[in-house]
Amino acid sequence: MDVRDEQKIRQLFDDYLRMYSSRDDQLINFFSADFSGFTGGGDFLVKDRKAWVEITRQDFAQVKDPLRIELLDLSIQSLSDVVAVATGFFHIHLPIEDEVLSRETARLVLIFRQESNGWKICHSSISIPYNLVRDGEVYPLHKLEESNRILEEQVVDRTVQLSEVNATLQQVNEQLAHEIAEHQKSEEALQKSEAHFRLMAENVSDVVWKLDQDYHFTYISPSDEVLRGYSADEVLGQHIFEIFDDCGIAAVKKFSNQRQHAVLARIKTESIRFEALHRCKGGNWIWLEVSSTPELDADGIIIGYYGISREITERKRMEAEASRAKSTAEEANKAKSQFLANISHEIRTPLNSLVGFSTLARKTTDPVKLDQYHAILEQSSHSLMELVNDILDMSKIEAERMQVDTVPFSLHQLIDKLEDQYRPLAENKLLNFIMIMSGDVSDWFVGDPVRLRQILDNLLSNAIKFTNKGEVSFTLSLSERILGTEHLQLHFEISDTGIGIPENNHDLLFQPFRQLDPSISRQFGGTGLGLAIVHSLVQLMRGDIRVESREGVGSRFIVELPLQETDAVVEDHKLPAFLPRVNVLLVEDNEFNRRLLEDILLSWGQQVMLAENGWQALQYADQHSFDLIMLDIRMPDIDGIEVARLIRKQEQERFESLVPIIAITADADAATRAACFDAGINAVLAKPVIPEQLARTIADHCDKNLTLPVEEILRLNVQTQNGLGDDPERTSQYYQLLRSDIGEELQRLHFAMQHKEHSAIEISAHTLKGLFAQLINPVLSKQSDWLQQNAAAPFVQLQQAVEKLESDWQKMSVTETEEG
Repeated sequence: MDVRDEQKIRQLFDDYLRMYSSRDDQLINFFSADFSGFTGGGDFLVKDRKAWVEITRQDFAQVKDPLRIELLDLSIQSLSDVVAVATGFFHIHLPIEDEVLSRETARLVLIFRQESNGWKICHSSISIPYNLVRDGEVYPLHKLEESNRILEEQVVDRTVQLSEVNATLQQVNEQLAHEIAEHQKSEEALQKSEAHFRLMAENVSDVVWKLDQDYHFTYISPSDEVLRGYSADEVLGQHIFEIFDDCGIAAVKKFSNQRQHAVLARIKTESIRFEALHRCKGGNWIWLEVSSTPELDADGIIIGYYGISREITERKRMEAEASRAKSTAEEANKAKSQFLANISHEIRTPLNSLVGFSTLARKTTDPVKLDQYHAILEQSSHSLMELVNDILDMSKIEAERMQVDTVPFSLHQLIDKLEDQYRPLAENKLLNFIMIMSGDVSDWFVGDPVRLRQILDNLLSNAIKFTNKGEVSFTLSLSERILGTEHLQLHFEISDTGIGIPENNHDLLFQPFRQLDPSISRQFGGTGLGLAIVHSLVQLMRGDIRVESREGVGSRFIVELPLQETDAVVEDHKLPAFLPRVNVLLVEDNEFNRRLLEDILLSWGQQVMLAENGWQALQYADQHSFDLIMLDIRMPDIDGIEVARLIRKQEQERFESLVPIIAITADADAATRAACFDAGINAVLAKPVIPEQLARTIADHCDKNLTLPVEEILRLNVQTQNGLGDDPERTSQYYQLLRSDIGEELQRLHFAMQHKEHSAIEISAHTLKGLFAQLINPVLSKQSDWLQQNAAAPFVQLQQAVEKLESDWQKMSVTETEEG
């Protein structure tokens, strides 16, 4: 240890005592992060810096300022380049008003460690009497002064008497005293050094040890028993090799040889540090970081070793986990790189067909070739769509956004369609295609037919793809596992005699972005997503999937899914019998999608206005009246959800009836649907749009009366006319009476508004709702219903609604008069 380090340690020791005298906890910054210390009583170990300072405050809680500490002795010893110990003895003077407290000698041991930001205090052991103030220790100052004066006089007299005798003995004893003093000084220094070292070693959590020159333990601290379970008696005399594993022994041998060569070459040997596994008494192993320093004699010969060992098991575990995570990430990146290469090929192949054959289709005039080109374009489009769907499904699965539906479906119909699709593919490869469905399997179940078909599609497609001869079979039966009365466990089995899968690769089979052999992708195509998606879908449907396969023999995939039986449902995939003519605002930012939907709507006889973005849609909705709004969700300027929210807000402010809004989006997951419905959207359809589904949605949400000519807007509805027996005279009388009742009730409503009577407004609105409901146009009835539901609203809002109701009634009445 050089002079600067010793000065720094001395300064830290003085600062430590100053902290005691001033009770200032700012010096806590000089403590190491893993500081530990024994309290003043010496019987309680504290391992938290702030808690230790708080306990120290309590030791002096009864003492008033000033507090003075008198340092009697201080010894500093270096144990290694990075560890030192300081021991001090001192008196504490505690003035209490006019009295003074005499104290016994206190002892303080501090252990210092060289860290990245300098020397820090890592351990403290202070030994002071248990109570600061005890009976018999406090004396009045004037009594102490009188006693001291009398004692001084007696000392003077006695000194004179003894001076002559002492003079005689002094000459004799001077030489002997000098020799004894020198010897005692050496002995005391050695005893203090050993005591300080032992005190430090026995009060730290790290293991402190000493070895002889043959690597046998001559000392080990009690903390080793806490870490490894061995008592000191079991370790002393033991060779160091007995506590290490093979790697640790090799490390010790390596450093020992290096030290021996350094000694022979008269090179100064430094401390070494290494990590090794240590054997525990229970049979387990723990990691310790070992810091070792050689002990040299006067001639520079190694006569032993001493050092410190610190447990790092948790750190090694975290390092191992980080290494595994890094390897996993690198492996995943490698797999994703391979996936991107595959996906690029899989995307470009159908795209090449789309681009090439679309060009040829525009140039040819041969109807036969044109049909062929259209068939190729359709097939390539479907292939590309399936690929995009796989990528989107995988992204949903990884984001935990994939969900399955629960709708009634015909299992027999689903299986029949699979057979129609895959039997020709198998027979084209001269394969036997076998379909077996057990007779005890019902037809109608509740579940997700789309995802079930996706699972079976993938397995059947793979079976045919990887089989060049033999057969592919599909079996459906009831599983032997019994689930209960509500659900049946269905057993799907797809077998083939194809190339098979090596047994050591079965675990990788269902991992995303992985193909067992890159050559498979080059030979057979594919992205490596199919089976990963199948596995995730089976888990989402609370089922189980397993594989039995041998390379060169074939594969068998077994899927078991719980499904609930249900009654048969009549399905209608045709256009609805009645499709109302509506005035549609179509909002779509993509030109081709916009043209496609426009052509579909025009073919049904609808009137269509096009908007290219959200802001244009809001402008058109403000300027024109529409019966239906079809709205894309993902748009660059303002998304469809916000457009719908602003339209609904405008309708509420103007007391207008709600225009049906149908959202059309490529992202029709549960979260998007929920956001659409919260914004007031009536229905959500997924892209690509199925025309039959769009037609049914329009029929469900659009009232056919919205498209009636102006001359029919005030006619009686069908139900009312039927009640009158279709008698023109009775109908005319009833109609005149209805108009009279409406006029009178509007006057009552106007009177209630003038007198601000909420209850009367509610009653009149209820009556008007019933009267207007007799008309074929529902607008006025809906306005009256809103007024009834909101009769308690502020009169400013009610006034606007009433004025709107009266104005619309007047317009309709004037229109009817003019038409009549």
